[in-house]
Order: sequence, then C-alpha cells, then structure tokens
Amino acid sequence: MVAGSELGWFSSADTRIVAVVLIAFAFPLQLISCVFGFLARDTVAATGFGVQAGTWLVIGIARLLTPAHATDHALGVFLLAASAWL
Repeated sequence: MVAGSELGWFSSADTRIVAVVLIAFAFPLQLISCVFGFLARDTVAATGFGVQAGTWLVIGIARLLTPAHATDHALGVFLLAASAWL
C-alpha cells in the first residue's frame, strides 16, 4: 500500500487511509511478532521485528502529519538509520 501510494495509485485523500492502515494493521502485527520472538528466546528475530514495528508506526504517523506526496527529509534519515540497524 505504501508503494502504491508513493507511485500515485491512490488519491490524496487515500494517503490518510494508508497511514491509518499502517498504524492499525502493520504495526500491531509486527509488534505481536516481536513479543512472540522474545517469548521463543529468538532475540535476533524479535529485535528485527521490533525495529520494523517501530518503523511502520513512524511511517504511519509521518503520513498523517505531512501533506500528500510531500518529501519528508527527517523520515528519510530515520529510514536509513532503521535499515542500518537491521
């Protein structure tokens, strides 16, 4: 959905829906995976899932707060840091 939004497949109003889907669907699923990873004592996978969960949450919040199709340099730096962490 994020790729479709970036490619302009959705209208400006739909980018808010994409943000809500990221916050309400992708973030909780990754967070649950993180918890189960720690419960299974697989700390490497759990840490990866935790970083991805936080990344989905930040992307969703950033999409809610910025105008549609705007360039967000702070989000870009955050994504580079998250990719380096993984």
